[in-house]
Amino acid sequence: MLLTVHDAQGQPLSTGLGVLDNSDHYLSIVGPGSQVFVDADHLKTGVFVKSENGQPCRLEATLNKQPKDVPYEEAPAICRPIAAIPHPIS
Repeated sequence: MLLTVHDAQGQPLSTGLGVLDNSDHYLSIVGPGSQVFVDADHLKTGVFVKSENGQPCRLEATLNKQPKDVPYEEAPAICRPIAAIPHPIS
C-alpha cells in the first residue's frame, strides 16, 4: 500500500525517516513526497515513524475502496504522536 503521510499539523514527513512495525522491525522509509510503501496487513497491528526529534508517531490510514486492476492501493495517512508505546522505538 502506498501512503501519502502528513503529521497531525498537516505537514509532510521528512524523507528518510524510518518506518517500523510494532515489534521494532524496519519496514520502509519515508520517501519523496512524504510517501511510504508498506504491506496493508502491518497497518492492522501498528506502523510507526520516529521523527527527527525522537518522538514516535503512529500511522493512521484512511482506506478507500480501490479498483481491482491497480497494482497496489493508495491512501492518505496521518502520523499521530503517541505518548507511550509498549516497547521502545529505536
